Amino acid sequence: MRTPIGRAYCAIALLLCCPLSLVWAQTAPLPQPLSLEAAMALAEEDHPDLRKALAELDAKRADREVSNAADDVQLDLLAKLQFVEPARVVRDTDRERYSDHHAEIVLSKRLYDFGRSDALARAADAAVSGSEQAVFSARQARRLEVMRRFFDVILADLTFARDNEAMATDYVTWDRAQNRNALGQFSDVDLLELESIYQRTRHKRAVSQSEQRASRARLANSLNRPGELPGDLTAPELPKQFSEVGELQPLVDSALQNHPDLNALKTRMEAAAARLGAARSQRWGDLTASLRAATYSEAIGARDYPLALDLTYRLPLSSGGRVDGEVARAQADLDAARADADALALAIQQAVLEVWLELDNLRLRGEELKVLTDFRELNMDRARVLYEQQKKADLGDSMVLISDLTLEQTRWRFDSVMARARLDALRGKPIGMPAEGENKP
Repeated sequence: MRTPIGRAYCAIALLLCCPLSLVWAQTAPLPQPLSLEAAMALAEEDHPDLRKALAELDAKRADREVSNAADDVQLDLLAKLQFVEPARVVRDTDRERYSDHHAEIVLSKRLYDFGRSDALARAADAAVSGSEQAVFSARQARRLEVMRRFFDVILADLTFARDNEAMATDYVTWDRAQNRNALGQFSDVDLLELESIYQRTRHKRAVSQSEQRASRARLANSLNRPGELPGDLTAPELPKQFSEVGELQPLVDSALQNHPDLNALKTRMEAAAARLGAARSQRWGDLTASLRAATYSEAIGARDYPLALDLTYRLPLSSGGRVDGEVARAQADLDAARADADALALAIQQAVLEVWLELDNLRLRGEELKVLTDFRELNMDRARVLYEQQKKADLGDSMVLISDLTLEQTRWRFDSVMARARLDALRGKPIGMPAEGENKP
């Protein structure tokens, strides 16, 4: 039977284990092997860039709540302790000083402020809309980065495989030359040349091996899993052919209409214009209604009435330059937003042009690789026949060329997918992976 102390220890242990279990659940290991779909799903998780965008969105929503509450009914309690010395003509002989204390409850509401509250509400709504666009843009950037880092790991593995095969081929060539040199059938100069070739490919293989680790570290960081290097990756099924993306101008028009960052700047312009109107409307004051329920320590004149209804119009005659300053600041913010939007529009047009040209170049690269594939496959068949007929010592060079072709074909497909993904991002389309056989732009 457990003692009370023992039960207390068990309770403490459970409390300590709960946070640890939550941490473990939040940091579950990466799937093995890691697929692109799983990596893209992890891109939506708790990354600093995305957290920052979401925090800014929460701040804008909080600002909107504050702005919307500006015209709400307000209830205040006022209390005042006051001692007054009455005028000589009304002073009592027995009372040299009055205790004029009072307390009141005030229910007030601003009825009209010449559009200032409405303008501030529109500005707050526009700011929230802009932050939502910023969150979408952050998600797009996260998916692009994860996709690129995932592809880099696969390319690093293929590069290492090619360089490892090339090193093995050069080593065999150098080793055979050593045997021939020992028999006096191969010169020392030619032997040193083959050794230098082997050392060069050996160093190249070491660089490729280092890139395997570095690319995995970059992928882990992009997934917000620093130090958790993924092992095996599942190569995605990608289209072998891609259709043309069409004319340039429709792509530019679509990007200028739907780019999330540009839309965020447009909402920033709307917010700045609304704040400008709100600042100008301050010159006309406001109209406020209030209901007061008060109690006084002394009943003097109209203060015999415990309830009072006020309707107050406030017209600022002088603000000391404050209103003019706020108007100037709002105008400057609007001008800056317009300038930023114009600059971003130019950058977007240039970016769309460059991606469009890149896709055209990739189309030609695909045609080149198709011919090169036919050539190297035939060359490999010929080398295999010569090897079987013992007219060729090995198949090393041909196998290296095939490995290099595999690397270049994979790089071409990845570059084509990435270029289309960047084009989707520029046009505000959610980034996703095309299915096998899908070749639409």
